[in-house]
Amino acid sequence: MAVVIPDISAADLLSHFRGRIVSSKPGYPEVLLLSVIDDEGGEWGFMTFDADFSPSDPDLFLYKTIISAEVAPSNTLTIGFSDGSELSVVPRRLAPGEEDDDLENWFLMTPDNQALDFGPLGIWRLGSGSEPW
Repeated sequence: MAVVIPDISAADLLSHFRGRIVSSKPGYPEVLLLSVIDDEGGEWGFMTFDADFSPSDPDLFLYKTIISAEVAPSNTLTIGFSDGSELSVVPRRLAPGEEDDDLENWFLMTPDNQALDFGPLGIWRLGSGSEPW
């Protein structure tokens, strides 16, 4: 079965990541799991993996409203909230000689089942959430 992926870039998809956080909880090991409801009632999922996030208390994000999400040239993801606070997600640096393109630093699932995966060295992968990478 063919999978149709909308004509959208990873950066454009990330620019649509807006809404109210309705669930914010820790995962193992040291992972952040967010559920976000957008203005149209769609549910987004966001997860960190091989990255540090700050602030590190998941309770601080509950019921905040996301108004921006951008990746800096340093590969740090900054999510801005309507109250002026921010969430920073900093990818773990690869050790010298380490080559692991299977690592994920963070993952975003859209209401339309599109998956955006960000990994070491600024590698973006965009695809269907139901298809293997």
